[in-house]
Amino acid sequence: MTWRIIETRARSRAHDTEALAWRFARRHGHEVWEVTDNGRTAFERFLGQG
Repeated sequence: MTWRIIETRARSRAHDTEALAWRFARRHGHEVWEVTDNGRTAFERFLGQG
């Protein structure tokens, strides 16, 4: 099973939706990352700077 989370980096905080992550990142100047895990490996993708 694959799962995906969106988190902001400074304190590595996970968010329920990508929109909430972007709102938090803009407010605090954090980076937004997408983390995808398929059970064997995990991938991180930088989405941008808030």
